[in-house]
Parts: sequence; C-alpha cells; structure tokens
Amino acid sequence: PAIVTNSYATGDVQGSYQVGGLVGYSGDNITDSFATGNVSGTDGATGNYVGGLVGHLRDGTVNRSYASGNVFGEGNGLGGLVGYSYDGSIVASNATGNVEVRTNGAAAGLLGDNFGGSVKRSYATGAVNNTGTAGGLVGLNGDSSQSPSIYGTITASYATGSVEAGDVAGGLVGKNDAGDITSSYAVGSVSRATTIGGAVGVNVSGSIGGTYWDATATGQTDGTGTGDDSGIAGLDTRDMKGDAAKMNMSAFDFVST
Repeated sequence: PAIVTNSYATGDVQGSYQVGGLVGYSGDNITDSFATGNVSGTDGATGNYVGGLVGHLRDGTVNRSYASGNVFGEGNGLGGLVGYSYDGSIVASNATGNVEVRTNGAAAGLLGDNFGGSVKRSYATGAVNNTGTAGGLVGLNGDSSQSPSIYGTITASYATGSVEAGDVAGGLVGKNDAGDITSSYAVGSVSRATTIGGAVGVNVSGSIGGTYWDATATGQTDGTGTGDDSGIAGLDTRDMKGDAAKMNMSAFDFVST
C-alpha cells in the first residue's frame, strides 16, 4: 500500500477537484503528517472534495495528523482536514483552520461529507461559514437516500469553532442522515441558519447518544433544529469545564480524547 507517514506540506494549494493541503486523493493510510497552507477549491460546482490535509479519502485512514490552514471553496464536500470521506477513518486528528465556502452542499471544521466512514478521538477548532449546510466537526454524516443507507459514525470527538450557514447549521454536525454520534460535544456559537441546532442542525435518522452542547456559548436552546434530540444534553458553560465537566459529561472519554 502507498502509505504516507511523517510527511508535511507548507505551501498554499489551489485546484478544481480533489484538492488537499498534503494529498488530493488517498486510498491508503496517512499517519503522523500535517499541512499548514491554505487550500482553495475553485470552478463553481466542480470544485468538489477540498480539505486542509486530504481532498478525497477513500477506504484509507488519517491517523495522528492535522491541518492548520484555511479552506475556501465553492463546491461540495469541504472540510478543515478532509473534504470527502467514503469508508475512510479519521483517528486522533485535528483541524484548526477556518472553512469559508459558498456551496449548497456541506462544509465543516474537520470533515465535509462522511459516507460510510468514521471519526474517532478527533476535533476541530476553526470557524465554519457556508451558504448551505455547515457543522463544527462534520457537515453531512451518512446518507439515507441510498439503498441500502450509507452510515457514518462519530465517536469521542468535539468542535469548538463558530458555525454560520444559510440553510442548516449544527455546532457538531450539520445534517445527521443515517449516522451514529456518541460521546461528543460542541461549544462554539451557532447562528444565522434557517434550521439550527446546538449540536446537530437536522437529525434525519441514525442514533445520537452521550452527546452534549454548550447552550450558553452556542446561543441555542435546542440540541437539534429538527429531528430527535433525546440523546443530546444541553449544559451551561460552567458545567462543561474542569471537575464539573467530568461529572456532567460522564459519557465523554476525557482520558483518550
């Protein structure tokens, strides 16, 4: 397999399809690597799959890696770390750059589209702004319109950046559609969208459990804009810090995350 390990890139990258700060398309493993340059996807609707580290991750893994550059674009599948993941895994990785896009699709601080993949012990801190759907961590998690449904999983992960969108916005996930979310949280402000939730903008199907949002910092009183929010707990900022967090967020793994 074509494994990328202990590698990095620092220059800015611009392209129209499958654009990444380190790798445009990856079907294998990327470990202990990073990218710091800004990444831009251009050419309107064809500027798809743009990520701070990887544009398109297919069946591969991003492990212990990060991206710190800002991401700009106009197409679908844009994320601070990975733009689009199909059966890919993101583990112990992070993105700290801002994501500024103009698309009817999904954009997020870490991963734009998560189809059949997983996000574990990872986080995003950058601000996300999109005209369509936006999530602090993941934009679109799963796809129930396919037969059979394509699932996506998020575990022990979090987002701290602000989220703004024209259509759907969630502090953690924009749209959860046949996705599973567990032991995760969001604390960034969420605003401007037509449909808006402190943790998830729209929860179509799948399951959410042991997940939290900061009702004070996000400015949102509901865990989801639409859909079931029974597995999400809203807390005050003071209840999500220090010893209080360990008591109030018992489902979150503070040790390994």
